[in-house]
Formats: sequence, C-alpha cells, structure tokens
Amino acid sequence: MNKSENIGALTKAFSSLLGEIKDPVKNKAAHTARYADLPQILGIARPLLCKYGLAISQFPGKASPGKVCIETIIMHESGEWLSSEYEMDSIDPSERLKSTNAAQATGIIITYARRYALTALLGICAQEDIDGNIANENKKLTGQEVDNLFKLCNNNKEKIEGIMKWANVKNINELTLEKYSEALEFIKKQNGAK
Repeated sequence: MNKSENIGALTKAFSSLLGEIKDPVKNKAAHTARYADLPQILGIARPLLCKYGLAISQFPGKASPGKVCIETIIMHESGEWLSSEYEMDSIDPSERLKSTNAAQATGIIITYARRYALTALLGICAQEDIDGNIANENKKLTGQEVDNLFKLCNNNKEKIEGIMKWANVKNINELTLEKYSEALEFIKKQNGAK
C-alpha cells in the first residue's frame, strides 16, 4: 500500500462513507456462488464517494510474469490518497475459453481484479460466503445418515439408485452432505404429499 504524506481528511471522509455504504445485491450467478458484478458495485459506491469528496481510479499496473495487476487509488478532494496493487493469475492461453481471444481473456481477469480490489477497499461483501458449502461438499455421510436415507426410501432399491444417479455417485456412501440434505428434503416432501 502507498499513501500521501497525510491522510487525515481522507480518513474522516472514508469513515463517513463506510457508515453509509451497503452490500450490493448479488445479481449474477457463477458455478460456485452468486455475486455482484462491477456495475452493481460502482452504482452503489459512486454517489457516496462523491458525497464525501472521494474518488476512485483503477488501472492496470506493472505485473509479474503470468499475472495481471490492478492498481486501485482512492483520492480525497484535499489531495490525500491511498493506493494498493492487486495481482491475479492471467489465463493460460491453452486454457482460455474457445470463444475468447487473448485480449478478451485478459479483459475478463482485469474485471475480476477490479471487482475484488474495489470490494476489499470499500469493505463490502459482493459474493456469497461459500466456505461452509465447500466444506459440506467434501464431507461424506456417516453410517447413520445412510441408514436414515434407506429408511426414508422404505429400503426401495429403485429410489436409492435414483438418488445416486441424480447425485452422480456410484455408491450411496459417496453422497456429499449437501446432496444428502437436498435428497432428504425432496423425499420428505414426497412422503408428505402421499
């Protein structure tokens, strides 16, 4: 992080901004979670930045090999400023989407880096917290949970095979906790409907 010699006025204005800024609506979906896109974040931030005499600038910086760098600067009308650089891996040309060329792939990474740097700077949450989901995705069922599933299915082999096919597993013991919970909810609804 770099900064001007004094940041007292910037700190006061920034503190006021943080008291008013709200987390954006997660208006986009990715394969792992919902998130707020860059226009959504900027739409929330710009009016408050202006209100408190602040401005943000983001631009590509000098990056390490195989990286993309974004420098984010927050400036106050007094001339005080703070800046920070954020690097992300660039997309390996052999792995980029077939529908994108090298410039488009780099643009995608720049947009990601801008979004992450800006939300970190503004102290806002623009993406669902999926840490717990990842832990549950990797956790396997206990014997008791498998027994509960069989009981709810009335030991019906076809129902169990249907669950395995739906969850894309070869053995019911490979079912993740997340899929187990979804299957239980579905079976309970079905059983309640009868």
